This record gives sequence, C-alpha cells and structure tokens, in this order.
Amino acid sequence: MIELCDHGGEDWRRLRAQFVTSSDATTLMGDNPYKTVAQLFHEKIHGISTPSNLHTERGIRMEPLIFEKFLAPLGAVRLGKVYISEEQPWLTASPDAFVRLTPGVFLYEIKCPADMSKFNSSRYYWQVYHQMMVMGSHRRGRILACDESLHDPQYYDIELIPEAEEAYKQISFDFFLSLARRELHPRFW
Repeated sequence: MIELCDHGGEDWRRLRAQFVTSSDATTLMGDNPYKTVAQLFHEKIHGISTPSNLHTERGIRMEPLIFEKFLAPLGAVRLGKVYISEEQPWLTASPDAFVRLTPGVFLYEIKCPADMSKFNSSRYYWQVYHQMMVMGSHRRGRILACDESLHDPQYYDIELIPEAEEAYKQISFDFFLSLARRELHPRFW
C-alpha cells in the first residue's frame, strides 16, 4: 500500500472520481439497494459527489467518539489517510483504524446506525473486503457498529477468501477500465 493523501480534503475528492474506492465496492458487487453500477459510473465520469445525508453526518460526528471509547483502549491507530494498493493500483481505501489483537492485525470500519436493531452488517461486507485488499497484509477486517448511546457495540468479523478476492479484483478492474475508456463495460449492463 502507498499513502496518497489525507482523508477528506480536495485531493481526496479528486481521487474518488478517478479510482475504485471502498465506498464503491458494495455497488460494484450488486449489493447496494440505493445505487446501480451505471449510476456510479455516471457519477464518476461527471464528477458528481454523493450528497451528504443525516446518516452520513451522524457517522462522521460519532466515529471519533466510538473510536475513543472502544478502540483507543485496545491501542488502535486511527489513520485518516487514503491509500492505494500496490498490487491492484486502481483500488484506493481509507480505513478507519487498525488494532493489533490476537491472532493478528484487524482493520476496522466504524458504523453508527440510527437503529442497531435494523443494522445490516452485510451491507458493508464488500467495503471492508476492499479495504483489506488495498492494505495488503491485513487479512482480517472487522465492522464495529454502535448507536449514539455508545452502549452495546456489535462486532462483525470479515476474512479474505481467495475465490472472492479474485472475483472482486476482476470486477473492480473492469469498472476501472470503464472509467478510463469512458464507456461502461458490458459486464455491468
């Protein structure tokens, strides 16, 4: 992995339009009920940013608090950077945190749903999977979900599976080629 820039700045916004990000992963794999691959392609080609909403604003506000309460005591490192994969240089990611735990290093993605009883961790599976691929040596990921009460956090483990990894590499590469050619690959029609 190679560090590219700080998360959230103007460079980050520019890079999001040029590369396949972990936020794109769920859409590319057909698991996003709110966006199709064709819509994602249109947004990237035309430089359209997904507007913020109450859910993303809550996540941005709560993420540091969740980190401090549940991950900082474990010795977690908060990153705040955007990285590009050395093996798949069309993939970028900005994971929330790393924690060294037995049996190894975990990459963490923090989520703050409005209602924990309705939280669906599978919606974020490909996002974390993508981050693990970009970060290379980190073969284990974990979603930490906690509502605004900061009580009863839920943890969901994710591990890389070679067959799924290869399939995702090909799908993400086909999408990257679509962006470069400015024509959507037939796989996504």
